[in-house]
Amino acid sequence: MEPTNFRGLYRQYDTKGYIVKYNIGDVVEYNGKQYIATGTNFKDIPDKNNSNWKLYSGNTNGFYYSETEPLDANIGDRWVDKTTGKMYTYIEDNNGFNWVEF
Repeated sequence: MEPTNFRGLYRQYDTKGYIVKYNIGDVVEYNGKQYIATGTNFKDIPDKNNSNWKLYSGNTNGFYYSETEPLDANIGDRWVDKTTGKMYTYIEDNNGFNWVEF
């Protein structure tokens, strides 16, 4: 399953007190891990059994959420451009080291 939208830190309620809805493919960060939604979620906590979340990555080290690409990245690091919402992975290929859209 490919992520469609990085939503930042997991929250059950928004700033106005409304329940936050997560859709299939949404990626959130919760307790230092990333989870991807496998179903529509209303108040399902990512690390609980029987939730509509799947562990996406076990460690958020090497995960960046910023307007500019990180300068000190390692191969396999992920970056979400917070202005576009697009996710990139840092790779090495025949052209050197590059951020490619995930």
